[in-house]
Amino acid sequence: MTEDNLLEQTKEDRRKFRKLRVLAMKLLKDKVRPEERSTLIRAAADDEGFRVTPPDICAITAHARREMQGRVGAVTENDEFFIPEEVWAWDQVIAAQTPNLVVALQKVGKTALVAALISAWHYGNGTFLGLNLHGPCPPVIIAGTDQTMADWRSVLAPAGLMQKQENGKWKLTPGGPIKRLWHRSQPVYLDMEGIEGIAKECEEYPGALLICDTYAALTAPLGLDESKPEAAEPLYNLMEMIEPHQTTPVLLHHASKSRAGERASNASRNSNAIPAAVSQIISLHWLEPDQKSDPRINLTTEGRNSKPVDLVIEQTDRSRWISHGTAEDIKERKHLENVEAKLSERQSDVLAELRDAWDDKEELTAPALMDRMTGEFDNVRKARATLQQLYEKKLADKRTDVDPEHGGTVIRYRPLVTTSRAHAGVCMNPPQPPQPPQVALGIQHFDSPPHSPLLSAQEPEEAEEAVCRPPRARPLCIEEPTPTLNGHADAFWQIVKDNPNLHPHEIGLKFQTKTEHIINGLQVKALIAQGPPPDPFAANEIF
Repeated sequence: MTEDNLLEQTKEDRRKFRKLRVLAMKLLKDKVRPEERSTLIRAAADDEGFRVTPPDICAITAHARREMQGRVGAVTENDEFFIPEEVWAWDQVIAAQTPNLVVALQKVGKTALVAALISAWHYGNGTFLGLNLHGPCPPVIIAGTDQTMADWRSVLAPAGLMQKQENGKWKLTPGGPIKRLWHRSQPVYLDMEGIEGIAKECEEYPGALLICDTYAALTAPLGLDESKPEAAEPLYNLMEMIEPHQTTPVLLHHASKSRAGERASNASRNSNAIPAAVSQIISLHWLEPDQKSDPRINLTTEGRNSKPVDLVIEQTDRSRWISHGTAEDIKERKHLENVEAKLSERQSDVLAELRDAWDDKEELTAPALMDRMTGEFDNVRKARATLQQLYEKKLADKRTDVDPEHGGTVIRYRPLVTTSRAHAGVCMNPPQPPQPPQVALGIQHFDSPPHSPLLSAQEPEEAEEAVCRPPRARPLCIEEPTPTLNGHADAFWQIVKDNPNLHPHEIGLKFQTKTEHIINGLQVKALIAQGPPPDPFAANEIF
């Protein structure tokens, strides 16, 4: 074949290839199912004398789709495009409209954390684990092929995202944020058909939060080698399909056992191609992996446009989380515990007096301390010296104030108060399905009393009493705790009045969000059945 004949043949082949692209575009416009579309494109290629492989068909279809969306070619100086001002969905943790990867070993709590996040976003006051949630809760689409429906119920029901009906069956909470849920019995995969199905839902719900649980389960039928760069191809295909719909994807992925405690970008199992394909990586790993009784989890992040986050969190019950602050906070509290364990008897007694006084919001001066500890000090100078020692050890704080009685100034001391849940002495009841579960949305804030004992090796009995047992060791509470509205009767009955058709469980959630006081669905139902008392002040004593 001469060179001229070869050029003519090439032109003819390119013309035939363009016909395949036109066919692909027509099939996309007609919304032909993926398997039928692939067969028709292959048959048309055979008629034209081409032999095309499945990757070829995917490439032809992808180009046709980009052309339909007007996204073929690079951006030029004449193009205008929209970039959202808000780059975060969950401040410094989940990036908006860009892929996020949550990496952890099995059974650490990836799915439960996501469920609590959704619940806090939908029912809460705009924060989760102390970090801001931006904007209203978006519609949620869950590609949850990794778990059965029973598994999903165990994480969604405690978060108020799934409800049991009177006929004994379960359903996604009506009016709730979750719009679509695939599970193991009704799966979706990141093949072309599955990606198009997910993209169709994202088109129906613009700005959705897309949860992919887990990436390995969603790509299992594709036969990809997870240790090679090809493992990231389904993710690139998914992002290309959902990008026009302002979707925020969150992919749950398993960590490598040997690298689970490393930096977030290195913790992912097998190939680093998957972490490289995302913008934000969230790593979860046990804070003390060698201590089976320690349920605390270290949450760290790495991203292209974020400052790293280093939080210590804990799942106190299913889909119920609290924050202990940063890892640096934990280290500081542990240091203070060791410092207190080494105090002299006099210093310990003075610290106890400071805490007792602060329990009544009272600060102590050196003369006031002498009056409370008769016989301990023979002069004010020694009392002041002991208070100053506690200040220097960072167990007490002080301020200079005007002395109204004697003129001049006076130094007032108070204890430094820890807000760690480990010192709060709080014990919570676990949910008891199938009745509406007792639910906490996202983070609960516990204000520990000033005199809460610091844990030390010298006081094991006191320490054991102060610490809440981890979820796997916490005994079940047989009897329902006696609730009280704690002065919030007006707020409770206003919520009932404003939401006459709301489920009692959801009323309890709204009441908790407004007052930080927990009552469950059964208690709400009993209150409503009894009705508001004639005297509004009596409502606080209903239970």
